[in-house]
Amino acid sequence: MRNLLSTKDQRQLHLMEILIQNRNWLRLHTLAEQLGCTERILKNDLNELRTAFPTIDIQSSVNGIMIDLEVNTSVEDVYQYFLAHSQSFQLLEYMFFNEGLPIYRTVENLHSSNANLYRLGRNITKTLSSQFQIELSFTPTAILGNETDIHFFAQYFSERYYFLDWPFPDLPEEDLTEFADFFYKITNYPMRFSIYRMYKLMIAISIYRIKNGHFIDLPNHFFDEYYPLLMNIPNFEELLVHFSEKLGLEITPDIIAQIFIMFYAFHS
Repeated sequence: MRNLLSTKDQRQLHLMEILIQNRNWLRLHTLAEQLGCTERILKNDLNELRTAFPTIDIQSSVNGIMIDLEVNTSVEDVYQYFLAHSQSFQLLEYMFFNEGLPIYRTVENLHSSNANLYRLGRNITKTLSSQFQIELSFTPTAILGNETDIHFFAQYFSERYYFLDWPFPDLPEEDLTEFADFFYKITNYPMRFSIYRMYKLMIAISIYRIKNGHFIDLPNHFFDEYYPLLMNIPNFEELLVHFSEKLGLEITPDIIAQIFIMFYAFHS
């Protein structure tokens, strides 16, 4: 995800990673060479990083630069900071949660300008184009393209938020968890604890996208294999009503197929 960060943010993140991983005095000119910048730029970066991370002691002396890191601080904490403060990621997250708004509202809410939004949109589309078919639209706000590719947001949310944080304000985690835990048992998807959070994030993203009218073209053979499993679930109709109320979305066999096609595709 770091390739969406600005050149400056990527350099500063790389600098923090070098300092955290070495924990020894490093000469200024050596660091500048590694980062491909001048010593003056490096000094400016260090000053900005000291302000951005007041709890991290970035020391300077005649010996060079060294970092004194608290035990409970990690590279992941630093990475999350840059994701949270990146204009590109702020725009992507805003557009995910605020689809359908006119551009003037987006400009107001992000304290930006039309020109800056279009510039960021072009850069994001160009950067992601090597991996994903995604396009940002501002009239109105929408993320378009290959609906399967748009699930890259699961990676973003997993890196942007701490493990115990839930990034979806309109979708209670306990309700999503109940739904996810029930249905993964019939998908034949190999569940391991290490991917459990990613699994829930992908389901949440699917629900948000479906609520906004975005659907994936499903292969015909998927219905032949998957629907008989659903119809054999005891009290299936009652379950559909229960989860519809919990998730604020009419849950039908077709909607369940839309939600779980991602896992079917990966498993296949």
